[in-house]
Amino acid sequence: MIHPHEEHLVEEIQKGEFSFHPFLATWFRNAFGLEQIETLVVYEISCDTKDCPIEETIVSTKEKNLFLKIGRYRSKISKMDFHLAIQKQKPTSL
Repeated sequence: MIHPHEEHLVEEIQKGEFSFHPFLATWFRNAFGLEQIETLVVYEISCDTKDCPIEETIVSTKEKNLFLKIGRYRSKISKMDFHLAIQKQKPTSL
């Protein structure tokens, strides 16, 4: 049975780090050579259905329209998760 997953805006920042993760913004900016002034946005995709394991975090930019989908809840993302997501997807345009 196909059902929709909900996308929620978690946080938007222009400088520094996200409140829920101490390094994610820096990793993203460094990986894609972004300036500190570029606005980063985090969305979370999840499902309320018990049988559905969907739990993903999307980090994106407004200015350059890049995004990276990471198959982990936002506060549980490790550096390895981040690098695997980059290798798997490469930066993608919105």
